[in-house]
Amino acid sequence: MKNDYFNKIVYLIVALLPLERLLTFDLFGYTVKPAYLLAIIYVIFVVYKYFRKTLFRNLVPIIMQKIKKEELWTLILVLWSFLSCLWSLAPRRTLVMSALLAFMVLMFMLLRRKLDFEMRQKILHIITNTGIAVSVFAIIQFFLEHYFSHSAALLREQYGSQLFGFARPQATFLEPLYLANFLLFPIFIELNKELRIMNKGENGNIQYSIFNIQILKRNLALVLMLVAFIVTLSRGAYLGLTVGFVAFVTTLAFVKAINWQKLGGIIVATLISIFVSLVIIYAVSGTTGVNNFVGHAIKTSDLAPTNEIEALQNRRLSGEVAFQNFVQNPIFGSGLASFGALPQFKELRKIGEWQTVNNQYLEIATELGLVGLLLFLAVVYSGIRYQVSGIRKGKYDNIVFLGWIVSVIVQYFTFSSIYLLYLWVFLAIIWPINEEKQA
Repeated sequence: MKNDYFNKIVYLIVALLPLERLLTFDLFGYTVKPAYLLAIIYVIFVVYKYFRKTLFRNLVPIIMQKIKKEELWTLILVLWSFLSCLWSLAPRRTLVMSALLAFMVLMFMLLRRKLDFEMRQKILHIITNTGIAVSVFAIIQFFLEHYFSHSAALLREQYGSQLFGFARPQATFLEPLYLANFLLFPIFIELNKELRIMNKGENGNIQYSIFNIQILKRNLALVLMLVAFIVTLSRGAYLGLTVGFVAFVTTLAFVKAINWQKLGGIIVATLISIFVSLVIIYAVSGTTGVNNFVGHAIKTSDLAPTNEIEALQNRRLSGEVAFQNFVQNPIFGSGLASFGALPQFKELRKIGEWQTVNNQYLEIATELGLVGLLLFLAVVYSGIRYQVSGIRKGKYDNIVFLGWIVSVIVQYFTFSSIYLLYLWVFLAIIWPINEEKQA
């Protein structure tokens, strides 16, 4: 009974993951989010329950026996983050963000131990439904902003139609790029539904046709999420999804599990999504909006800044400052989450903005030095290695999950945040401890 109660808490946490902006509140300058608050309570109760069971005796030997290698790298990264408080430019912020990172790592470790096949499937179903829900909300935002205002659409002013002629929806997330980042996972889950029919010995007699009504209904969710994904105008996410999908198809071909009819269905769904996206952009902004969309989508640089604040927020400047800071502090860095404390961003701090590098690898390098970067890359490598190992064992679901990991790795070159709970939950789902329970 207790186990079922804890399972329901996990399901609720997963359902609340998209609430990164709406239904949140500020506390001492930090945003408190429903899923995070519930997850903290969950982690505290589970850890206390485990410690009480061991009567707080022989904890270190017991814990060390159960920690996996990739978790060891992650925990050392957390420890290094806490140590960086000693030399951080913003020690209080470093301490708070290190604690937040530690909590997310604990949630990752606990969840991957708890998952069995049934629970995993329920969570994937919840994530798919939340992906559909935020996509519908994003598309509604897109039109509401046009016919009413950004406030009526619950959209931040900077993502209204004044820049491109159409809104960039953010749904329940802080920025459009975070919405796009979140949608990557349910999009790949939908690909996985197609992939399951390809598994050796599973449903081998199914007659597949891209014009089959049932197939079209199943692809409707994919089209809906892709449309929301496209209108975010997040170029880093576009690149991530493209490279991740190429990795997905290439791996399928390598293990000789590719089905060209099903791949054709996915491509048709993608083309329909692009067409629908262009149509709705044209509907609210005409040819000018479509030209702005296409022109910005294929650009490799940001728009030219129009004032000092925009100049300070420019990705190119952030990258240059981050690299210079890394050169000055190559081993230790300047402290976790301290980049915004550099003197170059003083004017941003005055208006309550905290600048990030917009490149996860460079941000870790400049804040935690080479030590932190190598630890982070060790975790990334372990995740890739796990998926590849599963593929070699004939677990074709791992092909889809490998594609998702690749897409996030690529998008991380254009944004930076390791403090997103949904990413750690997604990692736990595709990287469980009890492999025999996932069959």
